[in-house]
Amino acid sequence: MKKIHITLLIVAILFIGCASRNTQKDSVTLYKNGIYKIQDEPDHEGYYSIAEVKISENKIVNIDWKIYDSNGRVFDETYEEVFAGNETYQQQCREDLAGAEKYVKDLIVRQKLENVDVISGATWAHGKFENILKLVLEKAK
Repeated sequence: MKKIHITLLIVAILFIGCASRNTQKDSVTLYKNGIYKIQDEPDHEGYYSIAEVKISENKIVNIDWKIYDSNGRVFDETYEEVFAGNETYQQQCREDLAGAEKYVKDLIVRQKLENVDVISGATWAHGKFENILKLVLEKAK
């Protein structure tokens, strides 16, 4: 009976030790210091993104991200003018822009793309953000 308890104790210690080492490894993403800029390919509607991300001491410290349409017009607070007369699309522009701004802030705080929550009404912007940031962060590894 004593041998079984000792064996179980040893197995538990080994399991806990291995688990904590794996958790530490998984939580550390090593990025090289620098400024990384990338442009992705246009989607089926012609929209593309350009992102510039600054990494310092293994942390994302700044993100400059913009979406452009096929004419090179930036998706910003004036973009809803493109859809003048269509209140539904104009509202969608507002929601996606608000989401885009939040995604940038959230990534700087949370440091992991998978921890940036999708906002209802701004899923288009989230898809664009996720796509370009995956490319940038892969380049920074």
